[in-house]
Amino acid sequence: MKFEENLNRFELLDFLIRTKNTGSLQKLANRLGLSVSRTKDYINSLKEMGAPIVYSRQRESYIYSSPCELVVKFQYKFEDFS
Repeated sequence: MKFEENLNRFELLDFLIRTKNTGSLQKLANRLGLSVSRTKDYINSLKEMGAPIVYSRQRESYIYSSPCELVVKFQYKFEDFS
C-alpha cells in the first residue's frame, strides 16, 4: 500500500502544480498530509526526474516553468523466449 499511497501523493502534487494551486510550502504539506521536510522531498524527487518546478511568489504556488506531464505506466516488453 505504501507504493500506492506515494503514487497518489505524487499525482496530487502534480495536479496542484499544473493548476498552480499549491499555496505555500506549509499549505501544500497540509494538503498532502505530510511534514514540510517530507513535502520538500517529494518536490525534489520530481525535480530529480526532470520536472521544471519553480515557486512563483506572484501566484503563491509552485508551478511548472515549462509544459510537462507526469506519466506513470507499465510498459510490456515482449521477448523471444524460444
